[in-house]
Amino acid sequence: MSIGKKLLLGFIALLSLSIGSLYLIPLETYLPQLEKFASKQFQTPVKIQSISLAALPFPHLELHQVQLGKADGIRAELIDVSFDLKALMAGNKEVRAIRAEHVVVNYSEFRHLLAQMSKSSGKPIVTLREFQASDVTLILPWLTLPDVETKVSFAADGKLEKIWTTLDKQHLTATLLPQPQRHFAMQVDAKGWTTPLYPRLVWDELHVAGVVSDQDLVATQLTGVMGDIHLSGSGRAEFAKRLLVFAQLDQLDAPVDQLLKLSDKTELATGSVHLSGKLQGEGDTVTELKQRVQFVGEVSGKQLQIPVVVDQPGVLLDELHAQIQAQVDQIDLSVLDVSLYGGRLTGLAKWSRLDQALQAEIQLENIEMQPLVAAMTNRVVLNGKLAGKGNVVMQLSAQVPFPANSSAEGDFHLKDGKLTQVDLVKAAQLSKSKQAVDSSEGTEFDDFTGEFKVDGGAYYFQKLDLSSGVLRAQGKMNVLSDKRITGGLDAYLKGTLGLVSIPLVISGTTDQPHVNPSGAFLAGAALGTALMPGVGTVIGMKIGGLLNKIFSDDGPVAAKSAVPRR
Repeated sequence: MSIGKKLLLGFIALLSLSIGSLYLIPLETYLPQLEKFASKQFQTPVKIQSISLAALPFPHLELHQVQLGKADGIRAELIDVSFDLKALMAGNKEVRAIRAEHVVVNYSEFRHLLAQMSKSSGKPIVTLREFQASDVTLILPWLTLPDVETKVSFAADGKLEKIWTTLDKQHLTATLLPQPQRHFAMQVDAKGWTTPLYPRLVWDELHVAGVVSDQDLVATQLTGVMGDIHLSGSGRAEFAKRLLVFAQLDQLDAPVDQLLKLSDKTELATGSVHLSGKLQGEGDTVTELKQRVQFVGEVSGKQLQIPVVVDQPGVLLDELHAQIQAQVDQIDLSVLDVSLYGGRLTGLAKWSRLDQALQAEIQLENIEMQPLVAAMTNRVVLNGKLAGKGNVVMQLSAQVPFPANSSAEGDFHLKDGKLTQVDLVKAAQLSKSKQAVDSSEGTEFDDFTGEFKVDGGAYYFQKLDLSSGVLRAQGKMNVLSDKRITGGLDAYLKGTLGLVSIPLVISGTTDQPHVNPSGAFLAGAALGTALMPGVGTVIGMKIGGLLNKIFSDDGPVAAKSAVPRR
């Protein structure tokens, strides 16, 4: 055997004995010194349950059940410390990497650790080049984040270079670069990431850039995409003492159904909306913060379809513009301006989550009545151009359908329209028959005005005044919740009876309405004709009309006030 081979075998044997001896060293006796050393390094108490030494593939220590700070502070089941042999041989106290596994970090204790380490102005005893942690559970005051991974790199002089963290199997990553005064330049990117708090938002893309410290976070740039929802803005969050959030929303463009899906209310509307404004809130806890969050800004919408009646298309708003003030329990819309069916709706509205009620004060101008009615029913009984004003309250509970969920009061003015199921001109013609009048031709009118009240599915109309060519009719009418119609009109026909009014009785149902001269009127006319032909007819009609007004029981029921005036 050559001398070279003998030397090589001798070196291998010596190395094997050296490696083997590492496992024979009683390392437990060094635990107190190691705990003292680590406590000084981190400026906080450190406890280690056990320690072991491994030599391959390079020398490293394994620390088991390590605790920093309080019992519920920072814990790791295993910490692996790898040394840089080259640096150690050169006399440098340098640790190449520390890897921690199965770690639990209480955020308050972590902040305390950072504060304690920042007080130390001396040079660290050991230089660390890299720290890694996997399977980390981060306990924040308002939520717990599992499956966190992080990597921290240091320069040769021990200064921090970069912090890299990922959540949810790298669906979200954050990079922090150190800045003066314990601040960090921050960049956060996410793809296919779901927020851990309600509402659980699924971000297709999210990008946040700004500055973060142990007390606040300032996002100078924020952009995000969730399906067809796009938003951009900036914001600030403080968490030193209380939670405080302030955000500037430059724009949020979204389909209404996707936006409402975040709160499980997809059935309320369709269309698209644009939001901009400011959001702010504060609280000691996340729950309190969410209760106090408030958004103030502007909202606009296009082609908003709002279902009102089941199995009907719903009311279509071509455009909507309003100022919005939104809180968790209430949404207020002021300076409300809506274009619909060739006309305009203006006013204000308020929605309350506590009683699921929508209240509105509105004014209407030049709205086509036929498509508006067709949006809520298959039977169009009225058309024309609508103007008016009113107060409306609508309960949005799914258990009560429209119109039973609504109450309202106000006045209306219809122009150039038609009553499709009632022919008032034929009904006002003198007749000795009490049979129902054929109303297939309907009644065209120039003007139709009145006051209305709605209560629990019943409609009450007062001070009705309709004029159409030779006809003018005035009176009142009720449409009850069971579809029955009651009421009466005084009709005047030009060129026939002069100043004599013809009392008409309204009866039947909304499907088959009847309008006929009253029995007292017809009886008076017949009696007057028999006793005194000619002038007796007119006198008899007037007497009959007076008796009808005195004894008729077809008058409308008094309506309750539907909406309290503001």
